Amino acid sequence: MIALPRKIQRFLIVNVIAIISILFIYQFTKLFIDVASDNYVANDYNSYRNGRYNNINTQSTKIHTKNSNTKYILNDSEFSKLLTKSLNTSILYISRHEGTISNFKYISEYLRWNLTIYSPESSGMQWSELQSCLMDNNCESKYERFCREYEYIIISDIMFDVVPFLKVSTCKAKIITEITNRFDVFLKDDYKTEFHKLFKNAIETKKIVVVVNNPYEIYYLCRSGIYVPHYALIRSTGYPPNIQEYDESLYYHSEEPKNTIAIISRSKQDSMLSVPALQALSVPYEVLNTRYGGPKILSKFKALLYLPYQVSVMAMMENLREKIIYLLPSPSMFKRLLETYEEYTFTESSVFLDQSSSSESGDDNDKTKSNKDNKNTDDEEVDNYIDSYIEDIEEYKEPIDDMNKRTEKEQKIKKKPIMENMLSRWVEWYREEFRDVFIYFEGFEELPIILNDLNNEDIINKKKDEIEKWVKEMERITMSQWLTIINSPYNNPLLNKLNSPVDDACKPL
Repeated sequence: MIALPRKIQRFLIVNVIAIISILFIYQFTKLFIDVASDNYVANDYNSYRNGRYNNINTQSTKIHTKNSNTKYILNDSEFSKLLTKSLNTSILYISRHEGTISNFKYISEYLRWNLTIYSPESSGMQWSELQSCLMDNNCESKYERFCREYEYIIISDIMFDVVPFLKVSTCKAKIITEITNRFDVFLKDDYKTEFHKLFKNAIETKKIVVVVNNPYEIYYLCRSGIYVPHYALIRSTGYPPNIQEYDESLYYHSEEPKNTIAIISRSKQDSMLSVPALQALSVPYEVLNTRYGGPKILSKFKALLYLPYQVSVMAMMENLREKIIYLLPSPSMFKRLLETYEEYTFTESSVFLDQSSSSESGDDNDKTKSNKDNKNTDDEEVDNYIDSYIEDIEEYKEPIDDMNKRTEKEQKIKKKPIMENMLSRWVEWYREEFRDVFIYFEGFEELPIILNDLNNEDIINKKKDEIEKWVKEMERITMSQWLTIINSPYNNPLLNKLNSPVDDACKPL
């Protein structure tokens, strides 16, 4: 072998060392930047955090939500200017729901408004008075006084409470409807028809400003023949109702909640699907009562396994504010569940099913469900209404542990397919702006792997930090939006900015 000259050997050695050094510096710098920018997450965990969307076309989703409220944040100068301008604004906030009241109290205190809360009595008598006001113009005089005394009147939760303000001859107060539930909930027959006419006229004549806390409410209005050309999508801060000190041991019994998955006994799918799955996988779990004690109790558990029963719930933002980790079925899995299990409780499922498709269950099932819903919308339901943690759903009556096991054939009933893009448009659990805070799974068999990752303190702390960061940003957005609306409720650019084409299908021709 011919020996290379000493100079060439030295040249090669120096260059090899230099190349290795450069590569090392590059890799180290890249790792440092990733960690500093919060982009570094363990590979396995990253796939469960963001990779469970089954190749959903996010670009097409962005087209439908291009005016997302996630971009509306006032800069410090604008925020300070509007804050000073609206200082001590007198606002009457009307709601029967503890969650919405707590949320707006927090917003009002932060923005230094002069807030008065009025929570109407949830009784059959009070409901009859509203019906009389609607049909016979027989309205109480106190509403005229409210119109004189306040600059703004905000009606939240039950939209039927807006009726007296739309019936008075003149109301100098600016009326804002914060829709957090179906706008005609509990109404039926002639009352429902008349209220639709009144509400539609109020929107068309700009007597009210429409705010919704989730996009589905706009779609529901459209399906009811009421097109809303301008509205603001303003989400809750998640500030929970004040709960007095209580004995926590009454709400959970697990000796090691940090190693346990929580399930809230709220709907049929919890007993029919979640519990048997966790039992089969030998995953530690505890079923909490419907009145589970709020975010404080859930925060003691490793995570919350949640099978959605509603397009949106107030408790979602409250739990995220407490950095609760949600485990949710992926969009494709949720779609399969709705299409497959007749007993899966989802309040708007009939809306999401493709009516052009044939099915074994057919329209009769939808009609049966509709008839059952109508039977429940009576004065007794109004009497019992107001609970921060019990939404308007049909609960399973049998104790969750006493439910008889059913065969796969008995459980599965073929239903109509879910219409394309319905979930990513109108179900909060699958909206683009929420993706980074939830952990999605494609099948129950993946849960042990995900939970194993969550045994790593660094991973679970990073996830909670992500949630906290997201909640703070959403709160800043919410404050910016309300501050803008109160300073200029009519012809506000914000209303145009947030008028997403999500409701294109409902626009009049």
